[in-house]
Amino acid sequence: GCGCKQQFYGRSNQKYIDSSHKSKANNEKRSKELARFTPLFDDVIKSYNALVIGLKEVDVKGWVYIGKLTKLGFNPDCLTQQAKDIEKTEFKYILDLAFRVYEDEKYIQIIKL
Repeated sequence: GCGCKQQFYGRSNQKYIDSSHKSKANNEKRSKELARFTPLFDDVIKSYNALVIGLKEVDVKGWVYIGKLTKLGFNPDCLTQQAKDIEKTEFKYILDLAFRVYEDEKYIQIIKL
């Protein structure tokens, strides 16, 4: 049942008083299933938000100091997708922002896709 201590009658697959009770029970079940992904999603969200801020401060070639972004929660190893540009340079991207970390790991290039 949906946990509201109501008496139920009818077929075993009709356990809810109405559709709102069914929705509530299913939403609670779904949020429990998704809870284990929350840290992963939070890391991606923080990294994306830091990239948005960093994009406003890049130089003409798209580079910005990585230190400020890491203070904002940017994680270059967060869950991303991979892509290559025309010159075969590898980028990681989250939604509409691509980035790559310079070899010295002090600067990051950010490009809006």
